[in-house]
Amino acid sequence: MASVFFVHQAEKLVIQQAVRQYAGIAQQYSHSLRKSGEAREALESLLKERMHSVAWSLGDTPEALSAGELDETAKNWDIYLIDVFSDEGLSLASNNSRRVGWNVPAEHPLKAFLAGEEDQQLPNILRDDLSGMRMQVGFFRLPQGRVIQVGILADTMEEFLEGFDLRQILQEMRTEEGLAVAVYAASDGKVTNSAPVLLEGRNLPVINRFIAEDPLAVQGGIGNSFGTKLFQVFIPVIAEGQRVGTLGVGLSADPILHKVTQVRVAGGLGLFLLFGLTLYFSQRIHRQRRHKQDQISRDPGTGLYHSQTLRKVLPRKLQGSKEKPKALLLLTSPQVKMVNMILGYDAGEAVLRDMGQKLALRQSATLIPYRFTSDSFVLYAENYGDRTALEEEAHYLIGELSQPYRLKNSLKSLDLHIGIAEQGPEEQSLETLLQEAAVALHSLSGTDSSGFAFYGREMAIKLQRMADVEGALQGALAGNPEMDFHLVYQPLYSLKEDRIMGFEALARLRSPMLGTVPPEEFIQLAEKTQLIVPLGLKVLREALAFLGGLTPDERKGLIMAVNISVLQLIREEFPQQVVTALAQAGLSPNQLELEITESVLYENYDLVNRNLGSLRKLGIRISLDDFGTGYSSLHRLKELQVDTLKIDRSFIGVIHDEFETRIITKDIIAMAHQLGLTVVAEGVEEPRQMEYLRMNRCDILQGYLFSGPLKEKEAKALLQANPKCVG
Repeated sequence: MASVFFVHQAEKLVIQQAVRQYAGIAQQYSHSLRKSGEAREALESLLKERMHSVAWSLGDTPEALSAGELDETAKNWDIYLIDVFSDEGLSLASNNSRRVGWNVPAEHPLKAFLAGEEDQQLPNILRDDLSGMRMQVGFFRLPQGRVIQVGILADTMEEFLEGFDLRQILQEMRTEEGLAVAVYAASDGKVTNSAPVLLEGRNLPVINRFIAEDPLAVQGGIGNSFGTKLFQVFIPVIAEGQRVGTLGVGLSADPILHKVTQVRVAGGLGLFLLFGLTLYFSQRIHRQRRHKQDQISRDPGTGLYHSQTLRKVLPRKLQGSKEKPKALLLLTSPQVKMVNMILGYDAGEAVLRDMGQKLALRQSATLIPYRFTSDSFVLYAENYGDRTALEEEAHYLIGELSQPYRLKNSLKSLDLHIGIAEQGPEEQSLETLLQEAAVALHSLSGTDSSGFAFYGREMAIKLQRMADVEGALQGALAGNPEMDFHLVYQPLYSLKEDRIMGFEALARLRSPMLGTVPPEEFIQLAEKTQLIVPLGLKVLREALAFLGGLTPDERKGLIMAVNISVLQLIREEFPQQVVTALAQAGLSPNQLELEITESVLYENYDLVNRNLGSLRKLGIRISLDDFGTGYSSLHRLKELQVDTLKIDRSFIGVIHDEFETRIITKDIIAMAHQLGLTVVAEGVEEPRQMEYLRMNRCDILQGYLFSGPLKEKEAKALLQANPKCVG
């Protein structure tokens, strides 16, 4: 069947070539005919095929092609113009960039085509509204609604028929070109001039038939005339858009029939090769375009599909079969932000690039990875079986992506958190699943190891609470009077001097909607959201302003202890902020003690310790809070840039109930003194606790035995009434 098709196409091509050849001959003589109309292109049928091929070779999204790409296509096909229009007539793309944005006027034939339902249309030769060039154009409608306009320049034709002897010209044509007959027929098909003259005055049925089929088309073929097989070509003579006559030539059909026979014998091989080459290059252009589009749809850093592709592709996948389970896995490492801040974004990007390469190895027909944000990834899973399969995948990813990464000159293991959201029985949008995966991921915040969590409704309730607390914090920072954010001050009591020697500033938050928010809740949230940076600076300034606002006698010998976060500590501008706050309050550096928790030392010990040393050189005291609950050990205290050690209240609370605790507390005090450190005991609530600590030479006590946290006025009143404040 294929060979029959190609042979038929070859025969058609032979006849079309003959039409072109003898139509060209007629065109040469038509230059001698003036003001009788403009001749149409003799190769119209071939031009139609060429323009159609161009339109369909542009692919599914021709509007995405650049002017350069369209111009290259135009040159390859010997086309003057390629335009891509919307279904409303707006030019979206063109091989001439100046045409982009042009709106088709109402009188343009394309406007009527847009309003109709035809798939393609080839109107008469038109004069382009923008360039003024005369062109044969073709309109083609693609399945996606886009319309392609393809244009080929029309040769400038001299006007026909006026001022010449038609019979003489026709005779010259017949003699010079070896024609059997040359005729000119009026618009009604009646021959007015001919060579030989015996045809004049006759109505030729073949002309009438061609006029009936298409009055404006160049037509040709093999037919019987006067008992002889003739190859005939008829060219319409056009004036003001109407066919005013027909120029026809005829010659013996024997040479044409001989070529057709040769083609049949050859089995259409030549045409098969032509079609094959055309198909090859069309497919090659298509593959190149697909490759370019694929590159555009990927993240350059990791090579994974990026979030724009995710938002384009996944909605269709989620709307697919309900029988296939579908889920999103949202992945991130909580330490990446810290890597960015400490080692720079290049180091963080290197980690993410390695993660992306490992995720790319997991890609399959049922698992597709995407880079979602700057520090997170999404895996789309479908047809995975049950939740157990997702758990196994999560365990595998944690094992692979938690492997040590080279950061500068050291290897560092990073935690991996994965939030998982499964599509329920009812169809869920991509945004809903992403939100649920984010909620599940957020539930892992604050954990000290890798892990994964599936979304549950209780998580959404908890997340809403966190959002409300965050909103309250932001309101407090913005100065919203409805948000009651203030400091309270708990006294520090010196056992040796038997007096109050300072205060620790503690933050409090209350909102109309939430009531009183526990400090551990909003401080932890501020750490996660990095609001702790402006919040910590606010606390520092207000606490120092309180101490600086006391009278010289009241503040003599007092210090102010303020808690700081690692996020503040690692910032380059932090030391200057501290110096400025001290200057504004009129205080000296030795009146400030900055408290850090042991958790500050979990990450980047060397950097943190170095920055603490810089602060101590300014004369600022450093205190290590909650000692004994986490990272530090006694043997490492000698390395730490600290002045004070605060024993956690969990030791003090059971100091008389547990023998081992008493021994440990005693050893901590002794070891700290040997290292030259001041020791503070937190959570002292009973006299016997104070006596044990006094006996073991603890330096400073803090707790409800002396006083709870006090508001500013209460703290001032306490100093004025009883500076020693002995419980």
